[in-house]
Amino acid sequence: MGKKLKLTLSIVFLPITILFLLFKFVYKWIEKKILQKAISKISIMDIDGLDGHGFEDFLYLFFRSLNINVKKTKTSRDYGADLIVEYKDKVIVIQCKLYFNHSVGNSAIQEINTAKNYYLADKGVVITNSYFTKSAISLSNSNDITLIDRLGMSNLLSSSRADVNNLLKLYFE
Repeated sequence: MGKKLKLTLSIVFLPITILFLLFKFVYKWIEKKILQKAISKISIMDIDGLDGHGFEDFLYLFFRSLNINVKKTKTSRDYGADLIVEYKDKVIVIQCKLYFNHSVGNSAIQEINTAKNYYLADKGVVITNSYFTKSAISLSNSNDITLIDRLGMSNLLSSSRADVNNLLKLYFE
């Protein structure tokens, strides 16, 4: 290819590339603002109306709206984790439990502990719209698993952005 052709292509494609990157930045910024606004209107009662996958999707979007790097695991054979969060310099595995008529028991703690080991995570967290049994709380304490129950979830939803970040520091560090 001749030098003139290379120069011509550079002159043509450079502005197109810059416009594309600018458009992508603006699109991501608008998407983030819309997401933050939508998330801020959701209550624990809205969470109760979801199904299990909907709850996982909501938490995925919730963390994204806070500019936290989050990935979903496969829907099956996920080794006990539904989400993998990178928070500061830590890897955190999260299991989402949407229950209606009973509390979350030991099996959720055992599963997230397995996921913590499998994914080589620094922290394991179980989040629910319900509550935890006494034995699940005891087991979580002995395995350094963080539990976020209905009250904690409600606090995350109703708090200001700064307060949510402070709560996440408590839960994730």
